[in-house]
Amino acid sequence: MVEPAAEPAADRAAAARAEDRKHTRRGAVTNVLTLAGQSTSLIFGTLAARLFGQAAWGAYTTSMAWLDVLIRLALAGNDKGMLVFIAARRGTGDRPGVMRALVTALRVTALVGVLGAAAMVAMSYLITGANGQPLDGLAMRIMAPLVATSSLATVMLAATMATKDLRFNLGGRGIAEPAALLLLVTVLGLTTPRMGALALTPVVAGVLALAVAVVGLLRKFPLREILQGLRAEPTERAIIAYTVPLALGELVNIVVFRLPIFVMVAYAPPAQRAVFNTCLLLATAVSFLRGTFDAVLAPMAAEAWAMGDRARLAENLQRQCRLVLFAAIPFGSLFVVGGPALLALYGPGFVSGGRALAWLAIGHVINASLGLVGWVHMASGRTRLMLINNLVALAVILTLCLILIPRFGVDGAAAATALTLVAIQVIFAVEGYSFARIHAFSPGFVRLAAIGTLLITGEWAVARFFAPVARSTIGPLLVTAAGLPVYLVLAWWGAGIGGDRRAGKARATT
Repeated sequence: MVEPAAEPAADRAAAARAEDRKHTRRGAVTNVLTLAGQSTSLIFGTLAARLFGQAAWGAYTTSMAWLDVLIRLALAGNDKGMLVFIAARRGTGDRPGVMRALVTALRVTALVGVLGAAAMVAMSYLITGANGQPLDGLAMRIMAPLVATSSLATVMLAATMATKDLRFNLGGRGIAEPAALLLLVTVLGLTTPRMGALALTPVVAGVLALAVAVVGLLRKFPLREILQGLRAEPTERAIIAYTVPLALGELVNIVVFRLPIFVMVAYAPPAQRAVFNTCLLLATAVSFLRGTFDAVLAPMAAEAWAMGDRARLAENLQRQCRLVLFAAIPFGSLFVVGGPALLALYGPGFVSGGRALAWLAIGHVINASLGLVGWVHMASGRTRLMLINNLVALAVILTLCLILIPRFGVDGAAAATALTLVAIQVIFAVEGYSFARIHAFSPGFVRLAAIGTLLITGEWAVARFFAPVARSTIGPLLVTAAGLPVYLVLAWWGAGIGGDRRAGKARATT
């Protein structure tokens, strides 16, 4: 009597793992395309700094920092909540629960988004009066609508990704929005190179991304059911109880990430802030890699934890962390070795940020490669613990900023950010292992980390010891380009990248 019951359970587990591998492969392809589109933000930055000037670019990026905080507040944790609740309830066949989760997220995000946009307009006048920089206030007022449009688009796209469909995120965040930004910054920069025109570009691009998100939402969830749910379904308290601590944690997290910029407002003019903000923009591209894998891991993590299958969760976490590290190392190499050459593209006034970019790149490689461990906390419902962790990080970075920024300026801000990123990931890794016995450190991950360390150290040594190469604009970029094929061969052979498919076939035959 026991064996017939065991066989279906084993079959279901095998089917779930096969579906996970399929989703991982499909998600990897979509993520590569999305990243390719989002990587054009580097081109956008060089065009904006060159066409509109370093001061305007400094005010723009500072306003983007305020936007990051307010958008995170408007999301109220609902983007992560959609990935968890919709995936888990779809896995158990709870269709009414799926709709309750969706309408709850839409209501809360729309309300807080509108209030956040109004708050940004009010803050613009206070900040201008405090620092005497009119460019800051103008940029904030024009870009304020993004609080509502971007947060709503993010929640809608999260709902579609919870169904394991990443196409609409690709269309909105990877194609439509980047294309609009590049087109607008070029046309307006050549015809109307003023602060108002630069601030308008993300607003128009954000509306376009929202339109794609609406189309995607309606393709996955019927309009009639959404409207009926908005009218009749109550705002679900269970979701609010889950997302409020998560929202506070996410808000603290983005404040941690942006705090050096806010501290620098008191110590540096927009032109100097532009240097640090540009270094941060470049280095953050490494953590964006992890962000795209969130959408791949989240539904699998939610399903695995809901079904009590920790082995499945650990397997998927380690696979995804290894893939993130594999993609992050070349970016880290580029920013550590070729940082000054990249910054020169923005203008001669940016080259001084080379050391800051190296600090930030190292911090973000570690942050990206270990950051998915946070999904163990979210899938298990430990959002309050995440909030505590982020409050600890806030205390750490505030202390470091107040000590380092007045003394070392841009370099001090970068060091404070990097050290905090490393500290918070160590905390999450220790906690994830303590309560779930799950960690990111597969043998392939450790070997890949060693290969990456050797690669970056070797490229840096080549660029430093060959002085003409180190001093030239193109030399460090050539060094990193030459090291890339060596890295790919070593990673494929030594770290097991690409071995998941072979392992999947081997399991299928047993």
